[in-house]
Amino acid sequence: AMQQAAQRVAEVLGADKTDVFLYEPADDTLVAVGTSDTPMARREAEVGLDRLPLANGGGTVGVFQTGRGRLSRHTDQDPDELRGVVDELGVRSQMGAAIEVGGERRGVLMACATGPEAFSEGDLRFLQAVARWVGLVAHRAVLVERLARTVAEESMRAAAEALVGELTPRQQEIAALVAEGL
Repeated sequence: AMQQAAQRVAEVLGADKTDVFLYEPADDTLVAVGTSDTPMARREAEVGLDRLPLANGGGTVGVFQTGRGRLSRHTDQDPDELRGVVDELGVRSQMGAAIEVGGERRGVLMACATGPEAFSEGDLRFLQAVARWVGLVAHRAVLVERLARTVAEESMRAAAEALVGELTPRQQEIAALVAEGL
């Protein structure tokens, strides 16, 4: 789903690359979990810029840390941007929007282009709206997963209770003693 979202956003914006980065706490890193199918995106993976440690900084990390949208029309002149993004990928303009899931900042939706001034303030507002949508979809997926887990647990509990009901009174006493020992 994240891959498809990144691809569609790239197509709508005419971006050379769009990424959905999610935060991986174990490594303190933003990881591209959805990336448009473009030459720039393939190059990003080749040079390792699909994993962005927070300690390295850069525009994408800045969006994640602050939660504020970012529009850089001349990325090659941006002192906050990672040199690899500019030199290895050829990014000259980019914009990013924070992704929140259930009220918690979880990642960044990023769009990049090789041309300067490729994006407008209106494009950034669009990207922010898409980032909110991605966050809502992710939140609903989490809720559905929790609900499915709860239903499965309740079904197992009900099946166990039904089986216990078929036991003789003495077998039920033994089952209760075993359950207490767990």
